[in-house]
Amino acid sequence: MRFWKTTQRRKRSQRSGYSTESLEVRELLTTLPPGFTEVQVADLNTNPTAIASTPDGRLLIATDNNANTGTIRVIKNGTLLPTPALQFTIFSQGEQGINGMTIDPDFINNNFVYVYYTTDQGGRHNRLSRFTFSGDTVISGSEFVLMDFDLLGAGTIHNGGGMAFGSDGKLYLGIGDNVNSANARTLNNQFGKILRLNSNGTIPTDNPFFSVANGDNRAIYAIGVRSPYSVAADPVSGRIFFNDVG
Repeated sequence: MRFWKTTQRRKRSQRSGYSTESLEVRELLTTLPPGFTEVQVADLNTNPTAIASTPDGRLLIATDNNANTGTIRVIKNGTLLPTPALQFTIFSQGEQGINGMTIDPDFINNNFVYVYYTTDQGGRHNRLSRFTFSGDTVISGSEFVLMDFDLLGAGTIHNGGGMAFGSDGKLYLGIGDNVNSANARTLNNQFGKILRLNSNGTIPTDNPFFSVANGDNRAIYAIGVRSPYSVAADPVSGRIFFNDVG
């Protein structure tokens, strides 16, 4: 992976009347800091969309190929295993497909992996499912659907998908606004929200909108986001950090 320095100057056109604002000078990494080395560990010919690490050091890589097939691959001891851990049917168009994956905090005992993906079963929508690993593969038929989300509109971007377990043991999941900013300002749907769930897909009764929202919307933990596509949990402070698009 290589980085570079780039600038963009302000341009104007009197004839067209447009202007382009200049970007700031960006000093990006061109050489690795002392003590770091760059090693390629995998060559994936499909789009990697999410990554998670298991307690024993394996890396799980979710990919989709824009042909409605989702795959989870395993990197073990620095080598990409030839046999996928899982291949299953998804809906992959635009930003839709596999958009999130995380490991259960008790993975060492239960082998649970959580995947957020788009399906067109029963109408195009996003789904949160739990799969069970055995060794380096997913047990056939082990998918357990935790929650099916609202039907998607015509837009295929702003899908969200960042998720992680917090220090409270709850699963935090970001849902995009489905290209409709008004969605993010209502409790009547799950778009443009951060959700908080128990690991079995039930809704914690101490969620902030539990008493005022209805049905699965009681899972809403925060509103007003656009497409929270990645997340990290601070194990010390317990804070949850989401990356959103501007």
